[in-house]
Amino acid sequence: MMDKATISTLAWIILLAPGVASILITLFTLKNKWLSGFLSVGSIILGAVLSLALMFEFIGRGSGAEAVLSNIEWMTAGSVTFSIGVGVDFTSLLMSCVVTVVGSCIFVYALGYMKGDEGWSRFFAKFAFFAFSMLGITFSTNFAQIFVFWELVGVSSYMLIGYFYQQSHAAEAGKKAFMTNRIGDFGMTLGILMLFWSVMKVFGPGSEHAIEGLDALAFSDLRAIFMDEALRTQLFDAMGWQAWVGALLIFVGAMGKSAQFPLHVWLPDAMAGPTPVSALMHAATMVAAGVYMVVKVFWLFAWSPEALQVIAWIGGITAFLAASIALVQRDIKKILAYSTLSQLGYMVLACGLMGAGAGMFHLTTHAFFKALLFLGAGSVAHACHTYDIFEMGGLWKKMKITAITFWIGTLALAGIFPLAGFWSKDEILAAAHTDAAELGFNATPLYWLAVGVAFMTAFYMGRCNFLTFHGKYRGKAHPHESPPLMWGPLVALSIGAIFVGFIAMPGLHHGLHYYLGLPQASHGLPQWDYEQQHHVFHWSIAILGTVMGVAGLITSFLIYGKKLIDPENLKQKFLPIWTLLDNLYYIDAFYLFLVKKVQQGIAVLANFLEQHIIIGIFVNGIAGGAREAGNRLRMMQTGRVHSYVTMVLAGITILVFWFVVRGN
Repeated sequence: MMDKATISTLAWIILLAPGVASILITLFTLKNKWLSGFLSVGSIILGAVLSLALMFEFIGRGSGAEAVLSNIEWMTAGSVTFSIGVGVDFTSLLMSCVVTVVGSCIFVYALGYMKGDEGWSRFFAKFAFFAFSMLGITFSTNFAQIFVFWELVGVSSYMLIGYFYQQSHAAEAGKKAFMTNRIGDFGMTLGILMLFWSVMKVFGPGSEHAIEGLDALAFSDLRAIFMDEALRTQLFDAMGWQAWVGALLIFVGAMGKSAQFPLHVWLPDAMAGPTPVSALMHAATMVAAGVYMVVKVFWLFAWSPEALQVIAWIGGITAFLAASIALVQRDIKKILAYSTLSQLGYMVLACGLMGAGAGMFHLTTHAFFKALLFLGAGSVAHACHTYDIFEMGGLWKKMKITAITFWIGTLALAGIFPLAGFWSKDEILAAAHTDAAELGFNATPLYWLAVGVAFMTAFYMGRCNFLTFHGKYRGKAHPHESPPLMWGPLVALSIGAIFVGFIAMPGLHHGLHYYLGLPQASHGLPQWDYEQQHHVFHWSIAILGTVMGVAGLITSFLIYGKKLIDPENLKQKFLPIWTLLDNLYYIDAFYLFLVKKVQQGIAVLANFLEQHIIIGIFVNGIAGGAREAGNRLRMMQTGRVHSYVTMVLAGITILVFWFVVRGN
């Protein structure tokens, strides 16, 4: 059994390895591309090995394993000390395994995919830095630290989405992602400050209920307050409505990173980056950050029914919105992007229904099969030189490994037994169904919405597969199987997509939430007494979810496989709906209107006021008046004696005349 010092040391190595690799590549190995690739890939593989070792260590310790914290003092401001460190518990290790294990497959794939790219070393330096930033979030011990790495993830995504900066659409996509996330991050900043101010007001130095040695930003100290009924009551009495508003503001940060409605618009455009970037971002890093944070600090949300209800509905709306848009997409990466949005909505929905364990479970399984699907899409595009599924077809015979693994990822995403997605999707549907009466609000509409999304998910993925791998080839290239460096990771991820769901099968002991230290709903309140919790397999829900998945696949087969129904006729029959979906519900157009018309209109008006009123009248007017007065006074100073004598005589004459007139 490892001691705390060893665990902390290994956690620091996992965190710092990709960061050090990024620095070494940037400073020393830019001209040696293979050494750069070795440093980047080696750092993430090292992290995967150590993460798995620590995970097995904590599994051996059981569900009650105490978290191991290692903090270093960062800076001090008055009575407040900010620290940076690593916190090792079951939740952080599960996320670390997702980042590093799935990331290892993506990094190896990138060696083949980026072959021949002029910016090879630059790419792998940024890639490693992206992984470092996400691991910083994973092991954070306080809100200050998590926010720093939160911003580093944003910067990393900006650099990688706009990696092909010579292409205007890539540069614009990077800016769109960066600016959209600034909105979410601003909300998160306000939430953290509100929480910090409230805790310090009630329990800080000099307060009536002061807690000695309190760190008002540390997760461990805050969790202790929120888990103690007396302390929580004191805090909520002082905060009032600010309790759930503060929680929602912190959730706004998660909305940005995990692309929840209405901050979802940046994610589909992020496909402008290289495919390995899309895979890492959608599977194991940036978009997972928001959901992970909600799970990590779920004790903050669990006591706010109002906040949970808002979170659940935002997740449900996002899941439906994105799944419906994916039905009409032509770009294979865009289909997967909207699929990611939809599945993230599933995870957020589960968290809002007090099923944070189900949300984390789905995050874990989704990472494997979504990375598999994105890398498969990259393999297909690499062979066909296009991302348009209507310019593909018949690739089953030419790209057998890619086709088989892509179908495995599809079936896992559709929730088909016994693949990984089946188990985690069942958990989410169960959270919406069985816990509906325990939540304090009506969750039944969300349950049926989630069931409908299950059908749409299977349908659009079936459509994608039948148009890509079956029928006749409709493109102009000469497709062939990708090299081993690319199809090897596909095989590894497909194994994960099949078996990773068995790590937390419903009915296995208490379920994943038991090990993550997460509650279940009980009469509108979180139930933290794990021995009182029950977690059983829900046959009716599993059967319904499977029926929806199979029905979606069969429907897509009849339309795009057997062509018993003409897709074009179907499109014309539902043209208004198709147009709405094809235009993304006009949400992007509305935002563009706000930027181009409203924002630019305000900017033009502000420019007019500044140039013509503030500067033209007030600034230049006053300055001009002073200048003119000076010019006229200056003209009186000619330097000629006779002019001065004349002016003096004129002045004397005027004075004499004035006195004479006044005297009369």
